[in-house]
Amino acid sequence: MKINTVNIYIKTLGCKVNLFDSNVIASRLKELRLEGIDIDIVNDYKKAQCIIINTCSVTHNAEKEVFYLIRHYRKENPQVRIVLTGCAVSIDEVRQRLQQDYGIDLLVLNQDKSRFVSIFIPKLYSWINSIDQKLSIDNKELNLDGSNYHSDILFGEGLSDRQRYFLKIQDGCNAMCSYCIIPYTRGRARSVDEDLVIDQIKKIVDRGIKEIVLTGIHVGRYGTDRGSSLLNLLKKINQIKPYFRYRISSIEINELSDDLLSCLKDSPYFCPHFHIPMQSGSDKILSLMNRKYTRSEFKDRIFQIKSEFENVNIGTDIIVGFPTEDETDFKDSQNLIEDSGLNYLHVFPYSPRYGTRSYKMPDINQNEKVKRAKILRELSAKLYEAYLDQNIGTTVELLWETEHEACSKNYIHVLDDKKHLPGSVEMAVLKEKDPSCSTYLRI
Repeated sequence: MKINTVNIYIKTLGCKVNLFDSNVIASRLKELRLEGIDIDIVNDYKKAQCIIINTCSVTHNAEKEVFYLIRHYRKENPQVRIVLTGCAVSIDEVRQRLQQDYGIDLLVLNQDKSRFVSIFIPKLYSWINSIDQKLSIDNKELNLDGSNYHSDILFGEGLSDRQRYFLKIQDGCNAMCSYCIIPYTRGRARSVDEDLVIDQIKKIVDRGIKEIVLTGIHVGRYGTDRGSSLLNLLKKINQIKPYFRYRISSIEINELSDDLLSCLKDSPYFCPHFHIPMQSGSDKILSLMNRKYTRSEFKDRIFQIKSEFENVNIGTDIIVGFPTEDETDFKDSQNLIEDSGLNYLHVFPYSPRYGTRSYKMPDINQNEKVKRAKILRELSAKLYEAYLDQNIGTTVELLWETEHEACSKNYIHVLDDKKHLPGSVEMAVLKEKDPSCSTYLRI
């Protein structure tokens, strides 16, 4: 029998949730035993007969990147098959433009992503042989979409060449922030079953992975659709043996309850690193954004975290140029950032998203957005430099991600000329800043 080898390249745009989804899809495709087809996941798009783009829609620029990549890949190879999934293709007007103007070979919406493999494989056969899907005997008993096939959440063990493993524990969001398109592209908040999460973590730890990042679209709402909670899950995670460490990718300030913080503080596994979206420091803008806290509540909780977690690293997301944001509102954000003692910022100029409530609000001048974003990015650099200075001379636990690069539990990146075993964990003293890269320390 003739065997067709199909090289597939997967391009991931956007968030860590998309990265997890891409890794799971890659793993399932690589493990398949198909009649007449061998699938190889390649790292070079120029070698691929099929390219899967896992798209993002969080900003208008994220959508523009999808169109750019399609043109680029088609220019390199006009015969390449292009498959799109993710958030951008789940928006009606984007999907219509892609179908009409770009000749996409297959679109898989977010709501169907958990069934991606079973949708994709029949198309792959039709492209190659113009025949219906045929599976080998070994594969007939295998569910192509994994152990969570009953759910609309893509879940499973994904390919990963990193020492840090991103594990999606939930998907979707109910918050309905006025600027955000994600609830429309990913749906309501849904959680992966606790037993599946715990089982997956044990498998990852057994593989020798030492760090796991719990990720999702709205992690703090984990379990609420299943009569459970993030706190319950973390208590179970803290009982897993042998030793590993974990982070929470991002969590809202009003979901960091006293009980949750106490659980994290008592855990030997938790990394003292929080990423807590602020989005604005103006009460007026927070209200227009439909954020469920005030600047005072945000500041008080940050102070509490800093008092309870030694040398904790706290970062935030902030949007500049939201409709009606004036100089006073922007100054409120600056002041709250500095007064709270945050250590770094992810800064995003506001991007109107069609279908959201803020889309119809009067936008502000683009040049003003760019100016304000520049001011906050410069502030972020100063805050992080001060945090690194604060850590010089401290003894930290390092996970070596490569032979020469490591990461501390409080998320400081470290370089060393001496070779280390990737995946190994050791204690070391942070001695100085790296002269060639100011965001790294040396031991």
